[in-house]
Amino acid sequence: QGSALLPCSFVDYLVSQSYSLFAIQELEELLTEIKDISVVLGIDNACKLDLSRIVEEVRAQYEALALRSWEEAEALTRRKLNEGSTQSGTYGGHLLDSRREIADLNIQIQKLRSCIVSQKSQCLHLEEHIKEAGEHGEVALKDAKAKLVKLEAALQKSKEDMAHLVKEYQELMNIKLALDVEILTYRKLMEGEENSMEQPIPTVISTVLSRPKHRKWFYFYSLVKQSVNETFLTSLLPFPPTPAVSASTLRNSKLFARGTGSTNGETKADGGSTKILPSRSHSEGSATPEAEALSSSVRPKLSSLPAEECS
Repeated sequence: QGSALLPCSFVDYLVSQSYSLFAIQELEELLTEIKDISVVLGIDNACKLDLSRIVEEVRAQYEALALRSWEEAEALTRRKLNEGSTQSGTYGGHLLDSRREIADLNIQIQKLRSCIVSQKSQCLHLEEHIKEAGEHGEVALKDAKAKLVKLEAALQKSKEDMAHLVKEYQELMNIKLALDVEILTYRKLMEGEENSMEQPIPTVISTVLSRPKHRKWFYFYSLVKQSVNETFLTSLLPFPPTPAVSASTLRNSKLFARGTGSTNGETKADGGSTKILPSRSHSEGSATPEAEALSSSVRPKLSSLPAEECS
């Protein structure tokens, strides 16, 4: 039967083999059951039994039973094989899906590994750049601090030089102002002398002076010396004052110009001696507009000075 039921496909072959095994097992079970059955037959000699017919009937029954059992076993096996084939197809599909997913995951793993390697290399490169930038920044910061110290020192030196220059400038301005006053005084004296020499001298009655003529030049020299000393003293101060000292010098020079350039008929007291001086021009007895503006605020009277200083 095994050779007769041999199918062409592998599934049919398995089904036929399972049927053969199932049939062989059924026959073995039947044989064991038959061995355990004891049959007692009473033979009636008077009757004639047809044993061949009985054996045929029993054989037919057993063959029908074996066929039915074979069919049931074949149906069960086919059902199981169909279920197995269906499950195997399902499992095969799942297996293919799983393999596909595994392949995709392997590809993603390879990509992630390559990305990790590239990121690690980039991290190392960035760390090197950060280290270099930190070193350059420290060097630049040190250079900047050194330059800042140098610039602060230069600024301090410049401030000191500026203060020194301002002080020197104030000193020079004070000296210049004193020299301008001195030049102005000399100029007015020279103009007065020139005007007195150009104009005719009228007949005058004078008495002999008890003191020499160079007394007024000595007074002028003392005024100039006083102005120079005041200028030098103001230059030693930390904050030089406004040119009020020079204004006092201008006032003194104005007094001297007025003392030397009096109008016609003016009488001067000098130790009991009188002298009538010739008339002078108006330019001799007056200073420049700048000196006049400086000295116009305070004009001390001529009588407040000693008589010997006005001679």
